[in-house]
Amino acid sequence: MACKNASPGELAHENDLINGVCQSLDFFQTSDADVLRRGWRVLCACSGSCDDKESILRLFQEDVSIKSNLSAVLTAMERHGQVVKIQLLGFRAIRQLLSECDDSWDILVDVKAIPILLQAMKNHSSELIVQGLGMTFLAMLARDSSGQPREQVIEMGAVHVILDAMKNFLSDCRLLHTAFFALHQLGFSSAVREIIRTLDGRPLFVKVLEKHMSDVGVVDLSLAALGKLGDDAEGVVSALPVVLRAMRHWPESSSTQGHGLAYMTRGIGHLPLHSVEAAIQHRVMVNDVIRHVTLVMRNHPTKTSIQFFSCAVIREILERIPTPTIRKRVLEEGTMESVVEALKNHRQTYGLQPMGLLVLLNIYEHRTPEEVAASVAFGGSHRAIAAIAGMTMEIISDPEENVI
Repeated sequence: MACKNASPGELAHENDLINGVCQSLDFFQTSDADVLRRGWRVLCACSGSCDDKESILRLFQEDVSIKSNLSAVLTAMERHGQVVKIQLLGFRAIRQLLSECDDSWDILVDVKAIPILLQAMKNHSSELIVQGLGMTFLAMLARDSSGQPREQVIEMGAVHVILDAMKNFLSDCRLLHTAFFALHQLGFSSAVREIIRTLDGRPLFVKVLEKHMSDVGVVDLSLAALGKLGDDAEGVVSALPVVLRAMRHWPESSSTQGHGLAYMTRGIGHLPLHSVEAAIQHRVMVNDVIRHVTLVMRNHPTKTSIQFFSCAVIREILERIPTPTIRKRVLEEGTMESVVEALKNHRQTYGLQPMGLLVLLNIYEHRTPEEVAASVAFGGSHRAIAAIAGMTMEIISDPEENVI
């Protein structure tokens, strides 16, 4: 095997050896443990100095444990960091080895795998398969770890690598699925949210949502991620039209509606309504939200969380824009009727009852004389409100079993 200061002929011989070993590993490493063990030990010794080859081979030949095999794979990946084929084979070998053990996280930490795997993804950011395999490992590492280990993965740059992969492969739904899953497994701590903010993650998630509106899985993961990014008012508001469009695209999907409604509850609260001009600018969208939320409540009458967040959105609209025009829209769309039905159908759900009552009281307390007839027609008379309030008081006496 050639040294780093070898002649051109020796280097060519070593390259032929590396190619031959890679071919053997490609065909047999998943089915033949000896090929995996010996092949990666040969790659470890290639491209090293003459002094350390013998010690490397001797060390790895004496120990055939999973840790030793992993160390061999990782050493080879690190030494041949620019060789795409070796990185691909390395990820697959690690997956094969980890399938034989239960404590995969502890073993990968012990062999210092994480920085090597992240570096492989950084070195080959344009290689889809490398990114996909690496992303799968990041998701697995985040899922199997907690507390300090998970923080270590974040500190090593996992979030940066994930977002870079999403930007580079914006059209690949499979990679985006895995990337979002990895982010959700890492958790949206304040540190993660700050990294995502500095890397323009919110616009990226919105772009993913727009581009893959026809993939409900990507839509749900995008909405869930957007909902965890915190309260950047301008960013939250700017995404509202796209979120509403996604909800309209998947009206029968309870998960899409749930994530979308949860986002809207915050988004409506950030609408800039400090002037008449601003209110007029967002009036069309608010009307569309009222119409869609009412439709969602009718389409998903048994889904408690959807009914709760629907009431929360309507309440937010009524409190933020307490105008006759908005109340009229709520009455015309039949939203009030849907709220009353939700209260009747979910009378054992503590969280929903006060939220629905607040919607009814917002309409009742601020209505004009002209609105009285309409509100009564939709079940919003003072008597109906009092009856529902009395029913709610019974539930409040024992709330622990009924909290959303």
